[in-house]
Amino acid sequence: MRRSCYIIIILLACSCQYFNREVKDIEEAKKEVRDTINRKVVSTYPLFEVCKAYELASLSDQKQCFFKQTSTHIYNYINKENLEASESIQDTIFLSMSVSEKGDFSLIGVRNSEVLKEELRSLKMICNEAVESIPKLAHPATKNGIDVAITFEIPLVLQSVKTE
Repeated sequence: MRRSCYIIIILLACSCQYFNREVKDIEEAKKEVRDTINRKVVSTYPLFEVCKAYELASLSDQKQCFFKQTSTHIYNYINKENLEASESIQDTIFLSMSVSEKGDFSLIGVRNSEVLKEELRSLKMICNEAVESIPKLAHPATKNGIDVAITFEIPLVLQSVKTE
């Protein structure tokens, strides 16, 4: 009888390790999920306050509102700068940008023609200022309920005034 009690106690003491589970920190678990998420396909696009009506709308409606608001803001900012060149220019530039998980915009790069590079040397600086002045988002992009960073490219048609 005594031996069987000792055996049961030893078995119980040894088996306790099988019931212990490692508890992960919530932030660590979110980071692991973020690392495995396909960021090219999001559940919701970043939304500005004026786009909040599209929060439950289709992904294409959210995307359209996001891109329209972003490009309109940048275009209006650049228009205020009264770009001047030695000859009239009408050309398209492509702004590569990112939005962080926190909703912060940043300019990755500006792709434009050689003519624009020569004529408008301050264009990249102006575009960077325009991107930095974009209003705060209501919420960033999400994938399966987790805030994610996204990258995208916006085309803008620029027209400059010929200086005499």
